[in-house]
Amino acid sequence: MKPLVGCTIYIEPHDSCYVVKEKHYEDLRDRLDHGETGWIELESVHGDGRLLCRLEHIGHLFHATKLWADERDLYDRQCKLTGEEV
Repeated sequence: MKPLVGCTIYIEPHDSCYVVKEKHYEDLRDRLDHGETGWIELESVHGDGRLLCRLEHIGHLFHATKLWADERDLYDRQCKLTGEEV
């Protein structure tokens, strides 16, 4: 499966993660850097709806750019050819 371009958010108290549209990354990073709290609504990268979460529950963000996704896809294919585990 090809890696997704977007913003992966890790929700700490529930030990879960979600991938939302890439456009949310900068806004989320700024809000978290400024210590904002409260609810935020984010669009799913899959186009199947929205995610409602509390800013204070976001433990980590990962910005999966197109370059990262392409490099990860290449790495995954190389591992398959050599029989290495990803």
